Amino acid sequence: MQELSQELGLHFVKVSDFPDYIYRMERQYDLPTIIASASVQNTRGETLLLAAASPRHVEDKGISLRLHGGSKHWHLHEHHGDLLEGKRPFTRERLKELLEKARDSAGTAA
Repeated sequence: MQELSQELGLHFVKVSDFPDYIYRMERQYDLPTIIASASVQNTRGETLLLAAASPRHVEDKGISLRLHGGSKHWHLHEHHGDLLEGKRPFTRERLKELLEKARDSAGTAA
């Protein structure tokens, strides 16, 4: 998400870290990311997309995505190391498509 944001001229903003990363004390951190939620903003600082990852203690791991300014949202679930949007794989290309549409629709709304 961070790389795609830069490619598309958008800004990636970390919103929050996982609490167990913040309070890990002496323990090693073993998750692939420390970021619990993040947003993508346009050059005017308007949030286009918000993403939040489930904490590691949750049995059904997933990521929720929400486009601002509308009711569009996605609940992505982990399945054998992949993210699924329902039964369909959620790919980098799909994320890029969502970000491009959000960027372009916010640009025309200004």
